[in-house]
Amino acid sequence: MNIVYSLPFWPYLYTPWLFRELQWMKLRGHHLAVISLGDPPGPSADVSDFDLQDVPVLQVRQQYSGDGALLKNLARVAVGGFRGTSPRSFRELRRGAGLRQGLQEWSVLKRVTAFVKKHKADVIEAHWAAHSAMVARDIFHATGTPYAVRIHGGDVYRNPSPDLAKIVADAAAVCPVSGFNKSLLLGERPIESLPQVPPVDFNQSKLHVCHNGIPEASIGTEPAPQEGDTIVVGTIGRVDPVKHHADLIEAAALLRDECPQLRILIIGGGELEPSLRKLAEERGIADRVTITVPQSWSKVMELRQQFNVYAQVSEAEGCSLAVAEGLGMGVPAILSRVGSADQSVDEGINGYTFNVGDIPALADALKRLVKATPQQRREMGAHSLKIIRERFCFERLMERLESILAAAGNGKLTTSRPG
Repeated sequence: MNIVYSLPFWPYLYTPWLFRELQWMKLRGHHLAVISLGDPPGPSADVSDFDLQDVPVLQVRQQYSGDGALLKNLARVAVGGFRGTSPRSFRELRRGAGLRQGLQEWSVLKRVTAFVKKHKADVIEAHWAAHSAMVARDIFHATGTPYAVRIHGGDVYRNPSPDLAKIVADAAAVCPVSGFNKSLLLGERPIESLPQVPPVDFNQSKLHVCHNGIPEASIGTEPAPQEGDTIVVGTIGRVDPVKHHADLIEAAALLRDECPQLRILIIGGGELEPSLRKLAEERGIADRVTITVPQSWSKVMELRQQFNVYAQVSEAEGCSLAVAEGLGMGVPAILSRVGSADQSVDEGINGYTFNVGDIPALADALKRLVKATPQQRREMGAHSLKIIRERFCFERLMERLESILAAAGNGKLTTSRPG
């Protein structure tokens, strides 16, 4: 297959699953190309770690520093000729966005359409159901090239796209990354604290849950060791408000005297690092809390070996890759009831779940695992390994995704193909 990935940015350090996915597709013999609609919002990744340095990338911008940059981009479009099928007319874009922005968007659409034609795409894989998916939809209407849309967490909570209904209606395949996201998309699981998903109406035969996963080689062969003087509760992810790291520190502080062996390891970095360090100091547990700077995926895999327990305390998740990475070490879990938590925890068998923001319940779960015997934690860790291997093994999930994309590219999945 010839697959073009439509992405909001490339390459971003915090999207390792995406690099692994492209690497896997490349090794399967598929021709790949990437449309990047902006620069990463944080640290860039070294794609040579995944042998992706020779994948063609079209880097386009939605905003320009000045009229000169805009004119340069228009000239680039003009070299290829202004005639031919256009995804959306300049008149339409000007009416919706104004002259300057209309010219910008029109030139972008012309360039990405030419790029897709050059690489003879069989299917477009649009990550995130927002601008990258709308670009894929525009190309579909211009060329008939089908697209599959991967719906991550923020697409159905926090800031759902006003164009979501259009995106899913025209997609050949709609692929939320968890059952939680699927329920939010269909309006079956409204959450009062989250923005409501705009009403959508589409053929649900093209709806396929596609979990994130980790490579089988990254899944432990036996539970993590549990002997030692300390119990390290680890979590992986950028340090920002939605992750609720402060709740983990507050819960650990409640157990300061009762569980002196408890330690917190946060693998990640971000805007809240100073305030979290200050909170730990104010609660008298600064010496028990470690926050790393942002880490490469290989370094994360190394650091996770220190975990005795994995905790996710986020307000919202799609399908947390970090949970799979943490539990893949063979440790018990404590997860907030969002994202893939219900697929990752068999309650009381390999861990516990709690409602977001319920710090006493989180502290209680921490105490149960800290007070458990090493053998009990190992038995729970063994069950975590079983879950990850059966439900979140990357290779098995990729075979399923490959078949979905192939069916979409061959027109075997329902879509409202134009003309």
